[in-house]
Amino acid sequence: MPAALRGVAVATSGGLGGDATVTPCGRCRQTLNEAAQLGSRDLLIHCASAGGAQVETYRLSELLPHAFGPANLDLR
Repeated sequence: MPAALRGVAVATSGGLGGDATVTPCGRCRQTLNEAAQLGSRDLLIHCASAGGAQVETYRLSELLPHAFGPANLDLR
């Protein structure tokens, strides 16, 4: 059985400047989802703008609804 995920949050920042926040790309969301499902967690994702002036926080399940992962393969 795989080791359990121990992390509880992820942070992203960047962009071309301004106040727009940056969220993880689709591949990163899927990778995070697979690890989170194995650890039975719904991670917090903190998304910041390039300068950090804006920060939005989401649950991984909000950013990747109806996700496919280990639970769909009976790997939990």
